Amino acid sequence: KHMVDSLKLLPFLEGGNNMVDVGTGAGLPGIPLAIVRPEIKVVLVESMRKRVDYLEKVVTALELKNVEIVWARAEEIGQNLQYREKFAFATARAVAALPVLAEYLLPLVRTSGKMLAMKSLKAETELGLAQTALAILGGGQVSQKDYILAGGENRRIIVIEKVKPTPKKYPRKVGLPASKPLGC
Repeated sequence: KHMVDSLKLLPFLEGGNNMVDVGTGAGLPGIPLAIVRPEIKVVLVESMRKRVDYLEKVVTALELKNVEIVWARAEEIGQNLQYREKFAFATARAVAALPVLAEYLLPLVRTSGKMLAMKSLKAETELGLAQTALAILGGGQVSQKDYILAGGENRRIIVIEKVKPTPKKYPRKVGLPASKPLGC
Protein backbone atom coordinates (compact mmCIF):
# COMPACT_ATOMS: atom_id res chain seq x y z
CA LYS A 1 0.00 0.00 0.00
CA HIS A 2 2.76 2.49 0.94
CA MET A 3 4.81 1.66 -2.16
CA VAL A 4 1.82 2.16 -4.46
CA ASP A 5 0.98 5.40 -2.65
CA SER A 6 4.57 6.61 -3.14
CA LEU A 7 4.55 5.81 -6.85
CA LYS A 8 1.42 7.93 -7.39
CA LEU A 9 3.86 10.88 -7.57
CA LEU A 10 5.49 9.56 -10.77
CA PRO A 11 3.31 11.51 -13.23
CA PHE A 12 4.28 14.76 -11.49
CA LEU A 13 8.05 14.24 -11.79
CA GLU A 14 8.35 15.28 -15.43
CA GLY A 15 10.76 18.04 -16.41
CA GLY A 16 13.12 17.88 -13.43
CA ASN A 17 16.27 16.04 -12.47
CA ASN A 18 16.10 16.18 -8.67
CA MET A 19 13.74 16.00 -5.73
CA VAL A 20 13.77 16.23 -1.96
CA ASP A 21 11.65 14.11 0.39
CA VAL A 22 11.35 15.91 3.73
CA GLY A 23 10.53 13.89 6.84
CA THR A 24 11.06 10.72 4.85
CA GLY A 25 10.82 8.34 7.81
CA ALA A 26 11.33 4.87 6.35
CA GLY A 27 12.14 6.37 2.95
CA LEU A 28 8.64 6.92 1.63
CA PRO A 29 8.01 8.19 -0.99
CA GLY A 30 11.66 8.86 -1.87
CA ILE A 31 13.14 5.36 -2.09
CA PRO A 32 10.45 3.83 -4.35
CA LEU A 33 10.72 6.88 -6.63
CA ALA A 34 14.53 6.58 -6.70
CA ILE A 35 14.24 2.93 -7.72
CA VAL A 36 11.79 3.59 -10.54
CA ARG A 37 13.45 6.83 -11.74
CA PRO A 38 17.24 6.27 -11.36
CA GLU A 39 17.98 9.36 -13.48
CA ILE A 40 16.51 11.62 -10.79
CA LYS A 41 18.68 12.55 -7.80
CA VAL A 42 16.66 12.01 -4.61
CA VAL A 43 17.60 13.69 -1.33
CA LEU A 44 16.00 12.12 1.75
CA VAL A 45 15.76 14.46 4.75
CA GLU A 46 15.15 12.99 8.19
CA SER A 47 15.60 14.55 11.63
CA MET A 48 15.88 11.33 13.66
CA ARG A 49 19.37 9.78 13.68
CA LYS A 50 18.04 6.24 14.17
CA ARG A 51 15.99 6.53 10.97
CA VAL A 52 18.96 8.02 9.11
CA ASP A 53 21.04 4.99 10.11
CA TYR A 54 18.29 2.68 8.82
CA LEU A 55 18.00 4.62 5.55
CA GLU A 56 21.76 4.40 5.00
CA LYS A 57 21.57 0.60 5.32
CA VAL A 58 18.63 0.39 2.91
CA VAL A 59 20.23 2.66 0.30
CA THR A 60 23.49 0.69 0.51
CA ALA A 61 21.71 -2.68 0.27
CA LEU A 62 19.70 -1.50 -2.75
CA GLU A 63 22.80 0.10 -4.32
CA LEU A 64 20.92 3.33 -4.97
CA LYS A 65 23.56 5.67 -6.40
CA ASN A 66 21.01 8.45 -6.95
CA VAL A 67 20.07 8.87 -3.27
CA GLU A 68 21.58 11.22 -0.70
CA ILE A 69 20.52 11.12 2.94
CA VAL A 70 20.62 14.28 5.05
CA TRP A 71 20.24 14.27 8.82
CA ALA A 72 18.53 17.61 9.48
CA ARG A 73 15.33 19.33 10.46
CA ALA A 74 13.22 20.81 7.67
CA GLU A 75 13.78 24.31 9.01
CA GLU A 76 17.56 23.80 8.96
CA ILE A 77 17.87 22.38 5.46
CA GLY A 78 15.61 25.13 4.11
CA GLN A 79 18.20 27.69 5.22
CA ASN A 80 21.19 25.66 3.98
CA LEU A 81 22.44 27.25 0.74
CA GLN A 82 23.54 23.86 -0.58
CA TYR A 83 19.86 22.84 -0.75
CA ARG A 84 17.83 26.06 -0.67
CA GLU A 85 15.83 26.60 -3.89
CA LYS A 86 17.77 23.83 -5.67
CA PHE A 87 15.06 21.22 -6.29
CA ALA A 88 12.63 20.69 -9.14
CA PHE A 89 10.33 18.87 -6.72
CA ALA A 90 9.85 18.76 -2.96
CA THR A 91 7.52 16.31 -1.29
CA ALA A 92 6.44 15.03 2.09
CA ARG A 93 4.05 12.39 3.28
CA ALA A 94 2.28 12.60 6.66
CA VAL A 95 4.54 15.37 8.00
CA ALA A 96 2.43 18.45 8.80
CA ALA A 97 -0.64 20.48 7.94
CA LEU A 98 -0.37 22.34 4.64
CA PRO A 99 0.45 25.84 6.01
CA VAL A 100 3.39 24.32 7.94
CA LEU A 101 4.37 21.96 5.13
CA ALA A 102 4.57 24.89 2.71
CA GLU A 103 7.12 26.58 4.97
CA TYR A 104 9.14 23.36 5.09
CA LEU A 105 9.04 22.59 1.36
CA LEU A 106 8.76 25.77 -0.73
CA PRO A 107 12.14 27.18 0.42
CA LEU A 108 13.73 24.06 -1.10
CA VAL A 109 11.97 24.36 -4.48
CA ARG A 110 13.48 26.40 -7.28
CA THR A 111 11.32 28.89 -9.13
CA SER A 112 9.22 26.97 -11.69
CA GLY A 113 9.52 23.81 -9.56
CA LYS A 114 6.72 22.10 -7.68
CA MET A 115 5.75 21.23 -4.14
CA LEU A 116 3.97 17.86 -4.04
CA ALA A 117 1.98 17.39 -0.83
CA MET A 118 0.61 13.90 -0.20
CA LYS A 119 -2.62 14.33 1.76
CA SER A 120 -6.02 12.84 2.52
CA LEU A 121 -9.21 14.21 1.02
CA LYS A 122 -9.64 16.24 4.23
CA ALA A 123 -6.89 18.54 2.96
CA GLU A 124 -9.42 20.96 1.44
CA THR A 125 -9.61 22.79 4.77
CA GLU A 126 -5.81 22.85 5.01
CA LEU A 127 -5.59 24.34 1.53
CA GLY A 128 -7.84 27.21 2.55
CA LEU A 129 -5.70 27.87 5.62
CA ALA A 130 -2.50 27.74 3.56
CA GLN A 131 -3.33 30.55 1.11
CA THR A 132 -1.44 33.24 3.03
CA ALA A 133 1.58 30.98 3.54
CA LEU A 134 1.65 30.06 -0.15
CA ALA A 135 1.56 33.72 -1.19
CA ILE A 136 4.36 34.67 1.23
CA LEU A 137 6.57 31.70 0.35
CA GLY A 138 6.40 31.99 -3.45
CA GLY A 139 3.67 29.49 -4.19
CA GLY A 140 1.49 29.95 -7.23
CA GLN A 141 -1.07 27.84 -9.06
CA VAL A 142 -2.52 24.92 -7.13
CA SER A 143 -3.86 21.74 -8.67
CA GLN A 144 -5.06 18.52 -7.11
CA LYS A 145 -5.24 14.86 -8.06
CA ASP A 146 -7.43 12.46 -6.09
CA TYR A 147 -7.01 8.69 -6.10
CA ILE A 148 -8.08 5.63 -4.15
CA LEU A 149 -5.65 3.10 -2.69
CA ALA A 150 -6.43 -0.59 -2.40
CA GLY A 151 -8.76 -1.00 0.53
CA GLY A 152 -10.68 2.14 -0.37
CA GLU A 153 -8.46 4.78 1.24
CA ASN A 154 -9.02 8.15 -0.44
CA ARG A 155 -5.88 10.21 -1.03
CA ARG A 156 -4.98 13.52 -2.68
CA ILE A 157 -1.81 15.01 -4.14
CA ILE A 158 -1.75 18.79 -3.95
CA VAL A 159 0.62 20.31 -6.50
CA ILE A 160 1.81 23.86 -5.87
CA GLU A 161 3.90 25.59 -8.50
CA LYS A 162 6.62 27.91 -7.25
CA VAL A 163 6.44 31.24 -9.05
CA LYS A 164 8.89 33.43 -7.12
CA PRO A 165 11.80 33.03 -4.67
CA THR A 166 11.04 32.45 -1.02
CA PRO A 167 12.04 35.39 1.22
CA LYS A 168 15.30 34.64 3.04
CA LYS A 169 13.72 34.67 6.52
CA TYR A 170 11.77 31.48 5.71
CA PRO A 171 11.73 28.85 6.96
CA ARG A 172 11.81 30.33 10.42
CA LYS A 173 13.72 28.85 13.36
CA VAL A 174 13.09 25.25 14.42
CA GLY A 175 9.64 24.86 15.93
CA LEU A 176 8.16 28.19 14.79
CA PRO A 177 6.44 26.98 11.61
CA ALA A 178 4.56 24.31 13.59
CA SER A 179 3.73 26.49 16.60
CA LYS A 180 2.84 29.64 14.64
CA PRO A 181 1.84 28.70 11.07
CA LEU A 182 1.87 31.55 8.58
CA GLY A 183 -1.57 33.11 8.14
CA CYS A 184 -3.27 30.98 10.82
